[in-house]
Amino acid sequence: MERLSPRMRFLVINLDEIIILLLILAGIYWIFPDYFQVLAVIAVVGFIILIAAKYRLLYPVLNDVPRNYDVTDMIGETISHVTADDGRIRIGAEIWHARTEGDEIPAGTRVRVVSRNGMVLLVAREDTD
Repeated sequence: MERLSPRMRFLVINLDEIIILLLILAGIYWIFPDYFQVLAVIAVVGFIILIAAKYRLLYPVLNDVPRNYDVTDMIGETISHVTADDGRIRIGAEIWHARTEGDEIPAGTRVRVVSRNGMVLLVAREDTD
């Protein structure tokens, strides 16, 4: 869906509402054939208001491109024992999987992010000069 334009994404997101509107119109025609025109106008106007509100709220988000932000050189704290295979660190409010190429790092140690490979960070002890 990332290759679609924002307007096409919006249309795809609203396909279910369009189908529901058609089903509602068919139900109105079948149950209340005498009042079909009035009830159909009310249903379509309500649908237009709903879509306009969704468009106003969602369209800015549909333009967003996923961000792969850089955490290199950020300082964090280990929340579990970090080894060459696995571990966890906290950077701000985020918890990341981490590993180290050097000695094992115990929990509670300040670390610096050396690099990132997907969702796993390579960390080293923070120098306390």
